[in-house]
Amino acid sequence: MKVQVKQSGFSLLGVLFAMMIFAFLLTAGLKILPVYMEAASLNNALERLVDDNAFKGKSSGEIRSKIAGVMNMNRIEGIHPKDVKITRTKKGTTIIDATYDTRMNFMSNIDVVVKNEKLIYEFQSD
Repeated sequence: MKVQVKQSGFSLLGVLFAMMIFAFLLTAGLKILPVYMEAASLNNALERLVDDNAFKGKSSGEIRSKIAGVMNMNRIEGIHPKDVKITRTKKGTTIIDATYDTRMNFMSNIDVVVKNEKLIYEFQSD
């Protein structure tokens, strides 16, 4: 006696649906990843400058000029150097706040907002 085995697996419709999901995720990744890479590049550059005491004893204008040079060298276009807030406290601490939001068109009339909030640095400025 022969037993019939039912075939199982993806149908053509299942394959097309899986391909659509993969294409959507790939599109999302390719559009959003550069924004995260830019923020990571800015974060690394500013952390390095703060750790190397490159801002110590500098005026706000000199700090902004150094930040502008770093942004130019790393091709950071999501934030302008004038948008970086530099605050000095009475205790001799300088705070650099480079947080920013990036808004981009995702699909058709759908926009995505990426918030880069971990770009705040604090150091003793003498």
